[in-house]
Amino acid sequence: MKYLLHVGLPAVLQVALTLFVMFATRGNGSFVGLAAMLLGVWAIPVTAIVNFARARATPRASATFWISLPVPLLLMLMLLASVSLRL
Repeated sequence: MKYLLHVGLPAVLQVALTLFVMFATRGNGSFVGLAAMLLGVWAIPVTAIVNFARARATPRASATFWISLPVPLLLMLMLLASVSLRL
């Protein structure tokens, strides 16, 4: 159960947010969707591996939260920049 909570849930949420950003910026000539896809391809597996290692050593929810936070934060900043600056 700890692996589902510490590895599976953050990975699923990151994939969902990545797909949301990719589909939200589709068709407007922006490279934000491509950047979101490339960020997701590399960052989501790395985050899952780090969370798996942390869950085996010391399963703490706060550590999982802080490790998983940069990817969604970057995705939301890219989406915000795309909408506000009309990239």
